[in-house]
Amino acid sequence: MLRFSKTKIISTLGVVLIGLLLAVPSLIGREERAAFQAAIPSWVPSWLVPTRAIVLGLDLQGGSHILLEVDQQDLVRTQALTLRDDVRRCCARPVLRPRAASNSPRAGCSSGWPTRRAGRG
Repeated sequence: MLRFSKTKIISTLGVVLIGLLLAVPSLIGREERAAFQAAIPSWVPSWLVPTRAIVLGLDLQGGSHILLEVDQQDLVRTQALTLRDDVRRCCARPVLRPRAASNSPRAGCSSGWPTRRAGRG
């Protein structure tokens, strides 16, 4: 079983309580916030009571609109260059494949290059 010291528990609860108190103004409306500010006694310092709401960005308010454009010619050119480089790299590296066992001196492995046979074009 986990055992925490009392100071860790009290400090954690204190931080959570402060966070909740700072979030309260964001949970109530503008009119309720104004009434809350008016109800605070004058002897309480103003910095002690949270009265400002968290300002939401455009993405959280639902007010952003993003339009993305693609330069198709540049995309096709880039893809063609990438494909060309991949083909060159693959062709420059011979692939070794196992051959069937035989008594010929060339038995073993062969490169992946096609060989020309007699009788074919």
